Amino acid sequence: MESLAIFVILAGVFGMLIDRIARPNRYAQMTNEEFEQDAKKGSLLGAVVIGLERSLTPTRGRLQDRGEIAYRQRCNICGW
Repeated sequence: MESLAIFVILAGVFGMLIDRIARPNRYAQMTNEEFEQDAKKGSLLGAVVIGLERSLTPTRGRLQDRGEIAYRQRCNICGW
């Protein structure tokens, strides 16, 4: 029973691989205008992803400011 399940999974993976390899190149049939429109869509999506990543990850400067503020607060408590 297990060997049948493994065989079905492997057959599906190989079938998808063969389908992917045999599929014609989508850029082969495009005109230059269609290609440029597709490239603009891709670059817009990339810009959105980069902007989202930059907004979610703190920058080095903000982390350094937080560290300095925490250091000053500790020094004020100690009386330095």
